[in-house]
Amino acid sequence: EDLSDQLPPGKTLADLGLGERPFGPADRAVRLVEWASFPADYFCQQMGAHGDKLYFGIKRGEILEYALDGTPSILPFLDVATLRGAAFRDITSNSFSYGLRGFAIHPGYGTDNQLVYTLHTETNTGSADHYITANADFEYVLGEWDLSGGTPSMREVFRIGYPAPSIAHRAQNIGFNPQASPGDADYGNLYACFGDGTSGNAIIDFYGNSQDFSNITAAVIRIFPNDPSAQTDGELAGLGLKRSDNGKYSIPLDNPWVGTSGYAEELYAKGLRNPVSMNFAPDGSPMVGDVGEQAMEEINLIENGGNYGWCLREGTFAFTRSDQTTHDVLEASASLTWVPYGAANDPAYTILFRDKDGLNSSSDTVTRSGADDDGLVYPVAQFTHEGNRTSDGRSAVAAGQYYNGSWAEELEGLYVFGNFTKDTLFYIETKDIVNDDRPADVMRLPLIDENGDSISLQTIIGAERSNMRFGRDRYGNLYLVSKTNYKVYRFQGTPEIALSISSMELPADGKDYPLLSMTHPGPDSTLVYGLESSSDLSFTNVGTGFLEINAVINADATVERSYRYLTPFEDEAQQFFRSTVTGPLMLSVVDGSFENPPGTGN
Repeated sequence: EDLSDQLPPGKTLADLGLGERPFGPADRAVRLVEWASFPADYFCQQMGAHGDKLYFGIKRGEILEYALDGTPSILPFLDVATLRGAAFRDITSNSFSYGLRGFAIHPGYGTDNQLVYTLHTETNTGSADHYITANADFEYVLGEWDLSGGTPSMREVFRIGYPAPSIAHRAQNIGFNPQASPGDADYGNLYACFGDGTSGNAIIDFYGNSQDFSNITAAVIRIFPNDPSAQTDGELAGLGLKRSDNGKYSIPLDNPWVGTSGYAEELYAKGLRNPVSMNFAPDGSPMVGDVGEQAMEEINLIENGGNYGWCLREGTFAFTRSDQTTHDVLEASASLTWVPYGAANDPAYTILFRDKDGLNSSSDTVTRSGADDDGLVYPVAQFTHEGNRTSDGRSAVAAGQYYNGSWAEELEGLYVFGNFTKDTLFYIETKDIVNDDRPADVMRLPLIDENGDSISLQTIIGAERSNMRFGRDRYGNLYLVSKTNYKVYRFQGTPEIALSISSMELPADGKDYPLLSMTHPGPDSTLVYGLESSSDLSFTNVGTGFLEINAVINADATVERSYRYLTPFEDEAQQFFRSTVTGPLMLSVVDGSFENPPGTGN
């Protein structure tokens, strides 16, 4: 939709931070370096991390495990399709919303348990715990897998039936709060995303699920998925939980609508259209990429009890279906009206509406006294389809990840996300991830190739639609996987390097030999690390014949590299050193000095 006619007089899309976004400054530019790859038709739905491994949930039913150096395990971590046999349903490789939709490794995996959860499609049994409509053609199953034995076994947590005509907007990603520790109120609670059940090419929410709080569609739910069968209701209450209706999981008592008649108690937040992707904010709150209908794509910070407005709102626009002056019925393609940001002492703002069938005109008065206070939660980031659509008119947001790693200092303090139908990467400042009803300023992330020249994601992927997903390892480094070329990329820029200088006394002669230690990210064959020395700041390479060099790869995929001189420095009053990193780009130099007597250098 062209939103120009829907804006207030004198306002443009640029005034609202919308339209095609400008690139961020050049010092934000990073490379995407190929890190791993999958076989053809391995469509990745979700990435995850646990310990020093990265995991990839593949639509056809496998969860793949990779070491942080990009080396895959020989066998899948979990093969849901094989273990479930004929019950598992994937249909075809290009069908929306089938197969493995999401997975989550329990935060206590490897210490307290060996539990893994999957959300996947299975053949209709007619015995779902939640039915959206009576004509479901297949069901989504949340399964709890115990990997402690020889063959993984699945316990069914719940089963949901979605309407048969729908091909999209169904179950999506799942996950645990990565910031919650044992003893925290949110530890062990599982979040899961569900769409409104509407077909991908349908206008609005024709099932009316998005504002129907009696069902778990168009929502993020939160449950405690562990089997409660061995606990009494009183014991569960003491843990802040209550037993679910099917008795196979528990519901946190601090979920927003627990005990409210007519409301699904599993609900944590409502009013989402198609929350395709979910990751987590620095504080552990879910971050959801909600794919829009007419014009807006949203990144939402999910809060307890939040109503994110679909289908009353799309981003910071209202779905009015009504001309704001004449009150004539508007077609869906021209039905959005800007909801202005509030400022102190602004007058009330009235929006005219019609029902989705064009009948029953009504109005909604929004009080403008600062941040929007109409009871809805607005995106922390959004972009419009204007300037961001593909050649076939599509646009779709992918929730990203925040960076605090060691491979790309350029991304420090940023949350990176994307438009996976047009191969565009965006970012906002991490500090702006806050629900103040004012979306953050969105910028495009500049990419460079190995020569430092500007390059597009489309060129890297080799197609206009990358269908990207994002992930981060436990050390804060960012990754992007494409469902188009089946490759995984790591965001790389200037790696963080630590250099320390000490000395080593050898018993043979009692003399001190300089010992230099460098820790850097790795391994990466495109980067070459070296050592230079000088007594007067005129640095030259130290020949390897003068050094004993050792390199050890740590569990976090960093490399500790030590350099020990084979001869002592007995004549120099002071010696300077620096470590260099070279590759396709000159990346970094770290300085240090060594003085006689040892121990006085830096």
